[in-house]
Amino acid sequence: MSFDQDNDGSTWAEGDNGDKPFDYGIPRFEFTNRRGEKGWAEFADPDDLSRRDIKALRREAGSSDNEGTATNAFFDMALKILVIKWEVPGKPDAKLPRHDEKGTDSIPAPFSAALEAHLKPHLQRLSRGETAEEDTGQPGGFRRPGRG
Repeated sequence: MSFDQDNDGSTWAEGDNGDKPFDYGIPRFEFTNRRGEKGWAEFADPDDLSRRDIKALRREAGSSDNEGTATNAFFDMALKILVIKWEVPGKPDAKLPRHDEKGTDSIPAPFSAALEAHLKPHLQRLSRGETAEEDTGQPGGFRRPGRG
């Protein structure tokens, strides 16, 4: 998938489902694991986020000199802020991240990785600016500019 920006500043994704602007919000995430168990997540409308939410994401992105630790903190904060409903495959009692911050540690790794990949382009858009994260090309690979 590639990303482009129009003259009006709207960001577009070119992929299998055609060109769509991100201005519509974050689409529902759906997932099926190898056992056939299904999971999904729905997200807050980005227009409903506050500056406090964006500052929290940026703070977590720069929370450590260790790139992996900062990426984990950033993604955990993104889940806490953005996920409003979800069903985790194999974890029917999983609480929302905003109600149980440590609960995300027990979600299955394939679900977590796919969810992160789904959110990544939207998180890049939300955090762009002077302190925007750079994409390292790895799953969840955000880093602050100037960091190795």
